[in-house]
Amino acid sequence: MAIKQQFTAFFAITITAMASDLHKRDAKITTACDAAAYLDHMANSGSAAFTASMQATNTAWQLATKLAAAGNKIGSQQGAGLVLLAATVAEDAANALQNLQFKGPALIRGIRSLQALSTQQDIVGDLELTAIERKEAAAVASFISANNGDAIPLNLNIKTFRACFSADNTRQPVPGGGQAADGTNNIVMSQLKVTPHTTTLTQGPRLCYTAGTTATTEQCHDKSSGTSNMMLLQGKPLTKAAITFKRKVAEGGEYAATDGEASNAIPIKTELTQLLKDVKELEDNVAGLPYIFTADKAFTMTTTAEFRQRMATALVKEDAKYSTATIKNQVDTLAKTLYGETSNDFQRWVLDLLDNIEVSGNSIGEDKPVALNKVGPTSKVLRAAGYYSAANLIREKEHLRKNDGLNGSDQEENDCKTKSKDECKSGKCELKGGKCVEKEEVKVEGAGTQGTQNTTGNNSFVINKALFCLQFLFLG
Repeated sequence: MAIKQQFTAFFAITITAMASDLHKRDAKITTACDAAAYLDHMANSGSAAFTASMQATNTAWQLATKLAAAGNKIGSQQGAGLVLLAATVAEDAANALQNLQFKGPALIRGIRSLQALSTQQDIVGDLELTAIERKEAAAVASFISANNGDAIPLNLNIKTFRACFSADNTRQPVPGGGQAADGTNNIVMSQLKVTPHTTTLTQGPRLCYTAGTTATTEQCHDKSSGTSNMMLLQGKPLTKAAITFKRKVAEGGEYAATDGEASNAIPIKTELTQLLKDVKELEDNVAGLPYIFTADKAFTMTTTAEFRQRMATALVKEDAKYSTATIKNQVDTLAKTLYGETSNDFQRWVLDLLDNIEVSGNSIGEDKPVALNKVGPTSKVLRAAGYYSAANLIREKEHLRKNDGLNGSDQEENDCKTKSKDECKSGKCELKGGKCVEKEEVKVEGAGTQGTQNTTGNNSFVINKALFCLQFLFLG
């Protein structure tokens, strides 16, 4: 059941991709690290949707090549049915791949922009910890003398791991909290700005004078007598400001900052807005992903009106006395016979069949026969399909050559007419009424054989010819 296991495993992958959303709707963003984790989640979700679609096209293509190889080997109506399905599956995969190739550049730009935004927020989370270190109080003259020309010390609070990661280098998760389910996509990020001066002198690093050498923060700038000492109180020179971008999905608009915008802050708003243009394009393109291919989809293809029309066209192509409109019932019956009426039938009659088929070593350049599902590279499966297609063409030509031999009485009759009287007395010719004609008993026998052969051969010819037409449709 290799085919079944393959589809089952892939089905699990694609369902996961379908259920995911670029946005984590239960998230609550309050810190730069929260924003970094949120943006990283979006990038990973976009990448997963793209990867799952690529895997699905590969799965579909692999099935198509195996159907083609099996169909060409089997021949007959069953083989023709497999090759027709192979062509249809391959077309579906090709359309999906073309769609991915068209969307690919936008998907990649959007994912990279999300990664850039996430990295920015990681840096904001680190820089937010930056602080100026404390310098203890001392007499004014001593303080100035001791620190004259010194750089103001900064403490980056360097740890064994970054602010947004745990000790084992795992990104901290996005905390839950939930977003409004109003069809709006929200992205909250953090900017850094210089810690503002306040009249209460309670923020950021402060240089102040105190009444004693063991002063506390509350005693800074005490105006009482005896304030003859100076000190540098520690504090953060940079502070965080949240900025929120929103877009209405249904309206198709761009992301725009709605509140929290800070002036003279980094990363600057124009840069964030530009990167979010790529994110918006990514969201639009991911809406049509992922491409999914499963065993059920392969079976469903055989039930569509378009597929049945293809069957009808292939089967009547070489016989003008039929039309696709008059054989609908026959086509429907044939489709049920070849592919089954349910997905379970399809599994048993088609997919399980692929598990049990062997291809000759010659068809793939090996020394001995190999199970079709163990051939390996798709290129080798295609090689087997081409090998059996060529073998079928050779058999068809041989079949037609034999038919020409059986149907040669008309040619023989024409040959008799061109012979002289002496030449007409031997072989299959005789003189009759002064004319050289084919012997009557030979002609009757040939006609009888011809009639029987035409009846059988014609039916076989329609089926075989349809098969070869389909082979070229698929392999060409």
